[in-house]
Amino acid sequence: MVKTISEDQDEEERYTVTYTSAQICGLNGASVVLPCKYEYREAGDYDAGEWYEEKRGAVKEHRDYNYPDCSLEIQEVAEEHAGVYHFRFHTVQHQDWITEGSGMTLSVTALEIRMTPDKVTEGETVTLTCNTTCSLSNPTFTWYKNGQPLTSNHTTRDNTLLLKPVSSEDSGNYSCAVGGQDNLNSTIWILNVKSKESRGASLFLPVPAIIAIVIIPVVLLIFGAVCFRRRQDNAQEDPQHIYENGNIYQNVVRPRRETPQASKEFKVIRMRN
Repeated sequence: MVKTISEDQDEEERYTVTYTSAQICGLNGASVVLPCKYEYREAGDYDAGEWYEEKRGAVKEHRDYNYPDCSLEIQEVAEEHAGVYHFRFHTVQHQDWITEGSGMTLSVTALEIRMTPDKVTEGETVTLTCNTTCSLSNPTFTWYKNGQPLTSNHTTRDNTLLLKPVSSEDSGNYSCAVGGQDNLNSTIWILNVKSKESRGASLFLPVPAIIAIVIIPVVLLIFGAVCFRRRQDNAQEDPQHIYENGNIYQNVVRPRRETPQASKEFKVIRMRN
């Protein structure tokens, strides 16, 4: 039987469980403490106690060593540890569990960088934000560029880094961390700042490209036409070769049109290719 103190006012005067906060946010990979205090009025009356999570059941047995502190520490907290936790105990005189009804909710977050705007050019203002999915307790944030602490004069406020105005020198790999947990950096954000010159150049083709695309094909076409014309002229001037109807004839004298019978006296020989 789990008994909430508020159900019995007489019991409240003798036994109490108190959580400092109803919501706890833990950084993934770090240690987190769920603060708790309990109290009973009769010395030596403590019998047993434990922490349990609503879905997983008991997670840690509690000994009466540090009375009245019943805080629970979770090392290297992970997403699987998220849930609603309760502390409960009973005494020799009071064998029913004594607890506090609402429990304490643990959320787990990682660090993630977001940037506005998505794409930047030199001279613009850029804001990098070190985001969490829950509110850490009084965090201080450290920023890194290419693995080294950022020492520039850029403005940092709370969880944001302001690059104003941004330049191509600001390009690099950025990450953030929470003070005291510098080994638990966020995922890396790659910042690529475009120069104004590259943005303008992308709108026009350079002169060499225009020459290569337009002029060179025209020159090759003209050159090919000239060569073909010369080949035809040479074939007509050579008395040994005449080009007609796609065939080349050897040792042929063009027949006279007024005496068609004369053409029968010549033997037509097709040249081998």
